[in-house]
This record gives sequence, C-alpha cells and structure tokens, in this order.
Amino acid sequence: EAAIQITCTEKIEHLAVCNQLGQVVPFRLQATSERQVRLDVEALPAGIYWLRVQTPRGIAMEQLVKK
Repeated sequence: EAAIQITCTEKIEHLAVCNQLGQVVPFRLQATSERQVRLDVEALPAGIYWLRVQTPRGIAMEQLVKK
C-alpha cells in the first residue's frame, strides 16, 4: 500500500489532490488527528500531482510525484 503521511503545524481544514490539468482527483484519506492525515495514493496512476492543503493560516501547494 502506497501512502503519504502529511503533518501540519496548523489544523488541516481541507485537502485536495489535483492533476496537471487542475482537476481534483479522488483519493482515500485517513485522518489520524486534526493536524495529521494519511493519504492513500495506491490507486493514483503514475504522474505529477499537486497536493493542496488548507489551514486557518492559508493554503499550501506541494508537488507530488507518483512513480
């Protein structure tokens, strides 16, 4: 199982995974706490994605490469 652990210093209000076209792609998410989530990327096809994390302080974007 391919999974990514995401930890923020702030509460995670919303999380989205987008493809190169900016389209939101479905994914499985398991919240371990309000500041930590586990993102299951097993079902995602190989490619480059953008992870969009929204917290009370704003939005962060990180590139995600699935091989």
